[in-house]
Amino acid sequence: DSDCNFVICVLADSGVRAQRISQRDGMEIEKAMMRISSQKSDNYYADRATYTLYNNGDENELRNNILGILKKAGLGGIV
Repeated sequence: DSDCNFVICVLADSGVRAQRISQRDGMEIEKAMMRISSQKSDNYYADRATYTLYNNGDENELRNNILGILKKAGLGGIV
């Protein structure tokens, strides 16, 4: 996108996503998997991003990954 300096794509494995959807929305895993399968592929988003972040772990791991991307982007000093 020409209005952005960079784009971060955040992905998670489909099983992790289904579990999170199920817990958040009180939905059966099978229905969550159907919802996921109706969306665009991970490659669609990753191909359009400057950085891709995989969010399969806990919040601390996610935070560390975000900080790593910000450092790569030259923005490490803002956090």
